[in-house]
Amino acid sequence: MNLRGLDMKRKNIITISIFLLLSSVFVKADEPVLEWGDGFPVEIYACDYREGSSPERDTKAFVKDWGEWAQQNGFSKYFAALMYQLSSDGQYPSEFQWIGYWDSYASGGADMQARLENGEEMFKKASKFLDNCNHAEFGAWSPRPIEGDWVTRRHISEWQNCKYLEGKDDADLLKANAKYAAYLNSIGDETAIVQLWPRAGGPVFNEMTGQISTPWDFKWIQAYPSLKEYSAFTHKMWNEGLGAKYLEIYGDIMSCDSSRVYDERVVYTPSK
Repeated sequence: MNLRGLDMKRKNIITISIFLLLSSVFVKADEPVLEWGDGFPVEIYACDYREGSSPERDTKAFVKDWGEWAQQNGFSKYFAALMYQLSSDGQYPSEFQWIGYWDSYASGGADMQARLENGEEMFKKASKFLDNCNHAEFGAWSPRPIEGDWVTRRHISEWQNCKYLEGKDDADLLKANAKYAAYLNSIGDETAIVQLWPRAGGPVFNEMTGQISTPWDFKWIQAYPSLKEYSAFTHKMWNEGLGAKYLEIYGDIMSCDSSRVYDERVVYTPSK
């Protein structure tokens, strides 16, 4: 269990695709006092395909069986997508990636328990074509809500691992998030942003040094309806001054690695 999240201030709900939950991000008083609202749970499975398996055929069959099983077991608040890598620095070579999330910890806990008690059949089916699986859990908060329901369909996500610079922490990020969201609003940009903190299966806390041994603190995710919006955002970053504004706001708070871009193909929503 990663205890880092226990001393973090509560953060506000949204659901990603990653992603979906319509909610406002920051709560302000008369003075610009900011708070993190409630977070929501996210899980990721990263696996390799077994030698001799048929990745496309086996994945398609598993998704169909899993969807039927999930409906039978009351997964009414769960969203899931398969993540296909489009761009990467080569550091994350997993062949099969599944992201799932809930609207709250109450619904997440109920489904997790149902999976524990009744999921043996699905785990056996997965093990027939998947190997070397890692399951990680995260707490998610969003500085910017998603506009529209496109997140329930195939879309694009961009991921980075970020680390606080010396002396910086969640309080600094909270203030920067508010400034950045306000700026994006002012230029009419609707890019959704989600930030994930590891709960289990993520960075390891070293009790001897009191430090997190994995070289990142949280994941920064941006979601787009398609590569058209992804490309338009890149144009703003490089050609219209958005990149300079980003560095002005976040440059002395955190450092992030190279982006990974994914084609997220939604395979399960509460209506499917």
